Amino acid sequence: MSTTSTSGLTGATDTTDGASGLPHTATGRRGLLHGLPWLVCRRHRTFLRLALLVTVVGCATFAYQRIGVMDFLHTRGTTPDPDGRLANDFQNAYGSVFLSGSQLLDYLPVLIGIFVGAPLIAGEQEHGTIKLVTTQSVSRGRWITATLALPLAVAVLCTTLLSAAFTWLWTPAHKLAMGSDWLAGGPFDSTGPVPVARTLFLTACGIAIGMLIKRVVPAIAATAVFTVVTGVLWAEQVRPRPSAPCAASPTRTHPTTAPACRSTPYGWTTGCPPRTARSTASAPASTATPRPAGPSWASSTG
Repeated sequence: MSTTSTSGLTGATDTTDGASGLPHTATGRRGLLHGLPWLVCRRHRTFLRLALLVTVVGCATFAYQRIGVMDFLHTRGTTPDPDGRLANDFQNAYGSVFLSGSQLLDYLPVLIGIFVGAPLIAGEQEHGTIKLVTTQSVSRGRWITATLALPLAVAVLCTTLLSAAFTWLWTPAHKLAMGSDWLAGGPFDSTGPVPVARTLFLTACGIAIGMLIKRVVPAIAATAVFTVVTGVLWAEQVRPRPSAPCAASPTRTHPTTAPACRSTPYGWTTGCPPRTARSTASAPASTATPRPAGPSWASSTG
């Protein structure tokens, strides 16, 4: 049994199937997504549109600014001068661009983890809609896969594109932009795979916190606190570790046995001290019989 409804729309006829109660068009056309993927996309359509807008605008801005950066580098060069005039001119011209891009890639994983990850499952638990899954024909595994896969895939894709575009902008001017030390902060956290890894980590932690708390607002607050704590630990404990051995290794000593002295790419040497210094400072006194002088030795052998 089917009923036809023409609610004031000219040239459009909607029919309702009496068996399923689901409306469908008379033409029978189906979109690109249908079923559970369509439902997930519709529920997260605001996040999808905002992520697409930010990604397109950010990548276009980085590509446009790279044209000016390359013109500046071709005209003035890439090596900083001793008096720092080239670096100052570059910072005055493009310092705000690199600062804005670095802040975008620093805060984007945090915002995704707080406002997308935390409410993703907590909202279903708070409103009780997660109980509806057990009464549907869709299995729980398929539902949780579709619910988590689409937001995570979109977040990773957008962060990857923005990070790749910003790295493309930063690479030619890395000696002049955001300091020369890659591990100092900005360049390390906003280039390469680090923004993508932070997005996955914070979003997964936000989802886990939301599943434990089962309330949207407390889950968002707890995820924000967790993000601050992990950010402090990252800046104080994790990020300085790659540069620590370079500063600590020159002070190491090998009192007993050590390999031969060798140079490293960092400019310092490892191994034992010079042989002359070691022999004069720490060599034990010899107990062998001293060699006779020249005249006596010659007479004894003659």
